[in-house]
Amino acid sequence: MRALPLDRILLESDCPWCSIGASYAAHALLGDLINNAAHAEAKARYVPAAVKKERWAPGKAVKGRNEPCTTGQVAWCVAKLKGVALDEVARVTTQTALELFGPGVGEEDGVWHGGDGGEGDVEQA
Repeated sequence: MRALPLDRILLESDCPWCSIGASYAAHALLGDLINNAAHAEAKARYVPAAVKKERWAPGKAVKGRNEPCTTGQVAWCVAKLKGVALDEVARVTTQTALELFGPGVGEEDGVWHGGDGGEGDVEQA
């Protein structure tokens, strides 16, 4: 990861398939996020309390399930490994995704709106 140029990294909601638990090597990189009160807002966003699926409620993650918010944990780890700010990881990886998936994805709203508007394209919301 350290050797990869940041503009060649793509983060997406299937990575990781679950949160980065204490038994994972990358967990040590999350220490500042988890333990530093200055990062409470980011912690709430990227490391929400996890509950069994039967007890799910808004603001909670489902234990053991792929949750898009865990992408923030991966971005945090990338930032720590690269020695750059989380905002820089977000900006560069977002730009990479826009370049990869083409002009159908708008920076304004982040929503795929179909190809180039040609015949057969369907707007997705």
